[in-house]
Amino acid sequence: MKKVITTIVLALSIGQAFADNKTASNKATATLANSCQFSTSNVVFGNYDPNATDHLQSSQNLNLKCTKGTAYRIWTYAASSLALANYGAVAIMTSASSTDKLYYQIYQSWYTPARWNDDNNYDPETYRGTGDGAWQSISFLYRVIKNQYVAPANYSATQTMNVTF
Repeated sequence: MKKVITTIVLALSIGQAFADNKTASNKATATLANSCQFSTSNVVFGNYDPNATDHLQSSQNLNLKCTKGTAYRIWTYAASSLALANYGAVAIMTSASSTDKLYYQIYQSWYTPARWNDDNNYDPETYRGTGDGAWQSISFLYRVIKNQYVAPANYSATQTMNVTF
């Protein structure tokens, strides 16, 4: 029995010889720049009837998510220097099978007059917002101007939406 007790005491004293502990600390850092991501959907007007009593309308949502506190602005322009009497600036849809042009306009609800102009959008026509870290949806309204008697065809255009932050 004496031999067993000696062995246990010897094992405990060896373990205590290596029990010293040292610590150090470090600092974690990161820099986050302003950041935004966005997407848009296609604007689909469907079938256009030039005999309709009103303009053919559609809408588009621009979905945007920016870091909290990031100021952003959204802008576009009519992409044409053409202004139609009684309508102002217009954008143009064309067709591969016709030389005719189908005119449309872009509207916003936060500015009067609501029509986007063809002047690369002076400040009042720019939508301004601040990111909150969640997805935000901003709606744009489009309309094909009524009473355009053009050749039957599939008309299209590319409209560029810009987000600056």
